[in-house]
Amino acid sequence: MKIGDLKGLFGLLMVNMQMLRAKLKIFDVSYGHGTANTALVYHHQKLLALSEGDKPYAIKILEDGDLQTLGMLDYDKRLGHNFTAHPKVDPFTGEAILK
Repeated sequence: MKIGDLKGLFGLLMVNMQMLRAKLKIFDVSYGHGTANTALVYHHQKLLALSEGDKPYAIKILEDGDLQTLGMLDYDKRLGHNFTAHPKVDPFTGEAILK
């Protein structure tokens, strides 16, 4: 299913079904939603795909130009919240400012 399929009453029902599945622990949201489609940032030798509603995903650009998802980053379970899609990076320390 693609995001474009989620329109009208059917889309509303599907979104609510996913929320219910997450609440009942049928759908494990700890692995993320997989919607990192807002921004890309290169930080600490990693290319990250970002969105406001999920944690960052490390990605790799293959030789043929395709993207490969390496996995969601939760920084050894220290990141317990969503990541901003537009982080600022301190030019002196290299630290990412998430808010």
